[in-house]
Amino acid sequence: MKVQELLQGKIDLERTRLVRHNLTNPIVLTNYQNGLLEFYQSIQSEKRFRNTDMIISFLGTEGTNAVFQGCYQVGGYVPFKEVTRPEGLANVGDEADDCVFYELTKTDLLADLKDRLV
Repeated sequence: MKVQELLQGKIDLERTRLVRHNLTNPIVLTNYQNGLLEFYQSIQSEKRFRNTDMIISFLGTEGTNAVFQGCYQVGGYVPFKEVTRPEGLANVGDEADDCVFYELTKTDLLADLKDRLV
């Protein structure tokens, strides 16, 4: 069964994005290990989540496998340079200053499948 089938009728799939954070990326790996994956995924270009109500987040493991991390409601955003960066945040680079920080609120949708749905 595909994740889209699990979500059918529960959310507007046309306004939902699937997001995959690949653990082979050292920045992603460090932020994941430091418990900052949710903060890290909030840093995006201004257009990334435009016309998006929800993101479904996955952690890329081996090959094309990905493990479900959660469903997040997309809210507003502020310029990233105005956000206090938490200790332990892996270097996101100077280009992040041109990004925004989205308000992403974790929902209970499919919460029982976290770290189980591949």
